[in-house]
Amino acid sequence: MNFGEDCLLKTFNYLNEAGIDYIGAGSNFEDSHKPLIKTINGTTLAFLAYNDSDVVPSYYFADKDSAGTNKMDIAQLQSDIEKINQGNFGSIDHIILSMHSGTEYTKVPNQRQKDFAHAAIDAGVDIVLGHHPHNVQHVEQYKGKYIIYSMGNFVLDQMRWEDCTKELLLNITISRKSIFEVEVIPIRMKKFCETNVAEGYEKQEILEIINYETVSRPYIKFEENEYKIFERDVLENNDLEFDTKKTILNNRSLSWTESENLTATLYKNVLYVMNDESIIWSLDEKISDIEVGDFNNDDLEELVISYWEEEQNQLINKISMFKLINHEVTEVWNRQTADTPIIDIEISDLDNDGLNEMILIEGNYDDYQNNQYNGKSVMIWQLKNDKLSTIFNETVCSIDHMWIDRSMIYLICNESE
Repeated sequence: MNFGEDCLLKTFNYLNEAGIDYIGAGSNFEDSHKPLIKTINGTTLAFLAYNDSDVVPSYYFADKDSAGTNKMDIAQLQSDIEKINQGNFGSIDHIILSMHSGTEYTKVPNQRQKDFAHAAIDAGVDIVLGHHPHNVQHVEQYKGKYIIYSMGNFVLDQMRWEDCTKELLLNITISRKSIFEVEVIPIRMKKFCETNVAEGYEKQEILEIINYETVSRPYIKFEENEYKIFERDVLENNDLEFDTKKTILNNRSLSWTESENLTATLYKNVLYVMNDESIIWSLDEKISDIEVGDFNNDDLEELVISYWEEEQNQLINKISMFKLINHEVTEVWNRQTADTPIIDIEISDLDNDGLNEMILIEGNYDDYQNNQYNGKSVMIWQLKNDKLSTIFNETVCSIDHMWIDRSMIYLICNESE
């Protein structure tokens, strides 16, 4: 709005032409208050954004007949969220709010920021992301939800004041159940708009500014032709709620071979492969995980199962791979693993070479029997020309959870141990 309504409308057109979404502004009051709805990997998010009248002039705000931004008003905020909660925009898993507010060049949020952010969470928002002060500010956890009051500039040519060159980048991990991890990545801006990941004392300075305890968690990444273990800094949360495979294993369905419209469903420890509502195959074993993916890289999805069989009065863990051949579920590959169960399987291209790897978490049989997810080590397998090789096998920590994102293996460790 610095250059008026006409330029704002042109900006909308340019963003639409480029396929870039935007929130917090519109061609009129009603348009500007519509949430942006995005469904990503089965999780549906609603985004809202508001602008504080303390930091912008009144002509910035949209009204009935003119374009502009959303005014930061608690009553209007509550009305906007109520429409989302009532299902006016479909089923929503989480609401994310952007707040342009705060006193410039300060590291502590003012009362207007706090009141609006608290009201947002009271009304149903799941995380608040703030900006405007040009400085990184405190982080707060309110009723179990995070408020990042200001992330700093990130990219702006304010090199005159050192605090304006300290920024915060966030990597937020979301499932349908919860926003269960916020990774904080301190950034330093140098040479006018050149951003760099902060290291050493510069990183520590920024982490101290947010005034919130962080914990280090490991992740595994392919770098310089090998898999390496790194650490990430995340906001501490003692009330983690995530959809671990172990907690949902006995009520889990995976789509398999879309051309045949098949579903692999695990229910009460029995695996069923179903075509619509007809069962075409089942497996009644001690199953510890299932996954669907193209592990042997032939452009056809396999159903991969980790399960236990009794052989000579001993329980042996096996991994089997099944394909649909002539409309029949057929085992095409299997391997006996160690005397401990594989409790988690993922299939992903970790080294970006166009070929998938299999990522496995080795667990403990006693924990598995007690329906507990407790990983011991991480293994990475590769299958080329029917030859299986283990390319990574490390004990990292006592693992509570694992997921893959952007070709990296993220782990949550049991921090009580």
